[in-house]
Amino acid sequence: ALAGNAAIEAGNATRAVRLAPYSSQAWKLLGDTRHGSGDLLGAAAAYRQATRLDPNDWSAWVALASVERGEPRRSALAEAARLNPRSGGP
Repeated sequence: ALAGNAAIEAGNATRAVRLAPYSSQAWKLLGDTRHGSGDLLGAAAAYRQATRLDPNDWSAWVALASVERGEPRRSALAEAARLNPRSGGP
């Protein structure tokens, strides 16, 4: 049942991006489903698109940091902390 739910969630996220490609929330949802399925590269790409569409969404930066490593992770955390000092960044 969990695998079925994951497939449904992935389909819903893909549909959301197709219907609203300009929506940072749709891209975050896609990133979340990819992250949940272990597709870290796909999740990072979706979260990056979310940060491009809404660079002021600190939670998208935190999400991006959760799948990045090294300097990209530090940069994403720094941006989240700049936007929301309570976000738990550096």
